[in-house]
Amino acid sequence: MRNETLVVADEIVRSVKEYTERSVVPLRARVEELGQKTAAAFAEVEAKFQTLPAPERGDKGEPGERGMPGKDADPLAVRGLVAELVDQAAAKIPAPKDGKDADPEALVELVELFAAGLEAE
Repeated sequence: MRNETLVVADEIVRSVKEYTERSVVPLRARVEELGQKTAAAFAEVEAKFQTLPAPERGDKGEPGERGMPGKDADPLAVRGLVAELVDQAAAKIPAPKDGKDADPEALVELVELFAAGLEAE
């Protein structure tokens, strides 16, 4: 019985595969046809675009509205500033003495001083 079930299952898989392959052939041809038409249309639009004259430069105009706070920062400039501030803060952390880690209370004090410096700016 098990062998018969496997034979039937294999036949179903083969039939579905053949049906799918036959069904996909016209779809592939249609996709290829549409791709060629799209490429041709794009080339035509591109050719027309190339024939347009360059726009004349107009007057500068009024400045636009200011951006929202914090939304117009240069990420690279911010990264450099943060790296510099972290380096400065890390330099203030005392080196361990006699193999001991830094005093947690002293670290809290340094962090508070650092934060106060940021708030003052």
